[in-house]
Amino acid sequence: MNKPPEHTHAIKEKIPFSAWYLISLPLFIWVILYQNNWTTDVFLFLNQQFSVLPDLFWTTLSLGGNGWFIFVILLPVIYVAPRVIFSALLSGIITGIVSNLAKSFFDTPRPAFVLDQASFHIIESPLLHSAMPSGHTMTAFAICTSIIFTISRQNRKYVHLLWFLAIGTGLSRIAVGAHWPSDVLIGASFGIFCGLMGTSFINRMAATKFKTYSKASLIVNLMSLVNLYILLNQKLDFAINQPVQYLTALFLTVNFIIYFIFYFKHQRLLKNHV
Repeated sequence: MNKPPEHTHAIKEKIPFSAWYLISLPLFIWVILYQNNWTTDVFLFLNQQFSVLPDLFWTTLSLGGNGWFIFVILLPVIYVAPRVIFSALLSGIITGIVSNLAKSFFDTPRPAFVLDQASFHIIESPLLHSAMPSGHTMTAFAICTSIIFTISRQNRKYVHLLWFLAIGTGLSRIAVGAHWPSDVLIGASFGIFCGLMGTSFINRMAATKFKTYSKASLIVNLMSLVNLYILLNQKLDFAINQPVQYLTALFLTVNFIIYFIFYFKHQRLLKNHV
């Protein structure tokens, strides 16, 4: 008998070769800043301009580069496009590895270590070391890239708006006083690269491997319990974000319960169709 229907991301998308050129765009802007020695001036200008907006706006936007937060927000996508979740996860893992290696290699000081801390706006405790690249920017651009190039072309019409969220996350790192513009630009470039690498691997795999109620998807949802613990017991970047964390934890809990209700319902349907 026929098995009950289940969502799969059936179309195996090929990343267009032109997508790889996206890596060079942030690098091009970085070269202009570097050659003209504009990094400090641009940082101070942007940081001052951004300070007119509430701190909570920038710290919340900065969460767009925190893997614990993004994982929760993306998790419901598993119902309609499970391949996207796995692409984002792999891209995020690659990003974490590359970010740690790059930060150790460059080992550059942050603005608060170089400049008079009274000369610019800093939100909460100043960070001093491991500036380049911006890990938050890397994560935001990696996840954005993975989503856009995992989803089928005909469904990408509005998904491209995610670039604005990634850019906003990068700018938030300047607004909070944590990174130079060069850190953000290099982070964006590295993030796009990591996103394309993760997506390239996932997109080569058969669509049948990505199902909403597969064992792999079940494991992903069980992993969300680690996220729940982090959200309830640790600070994600800024103490001011605590209310956002608790709302995210509530959202995760509801999603977790809903998923398992449907998961066990799906298992019963499978047994009835055997």
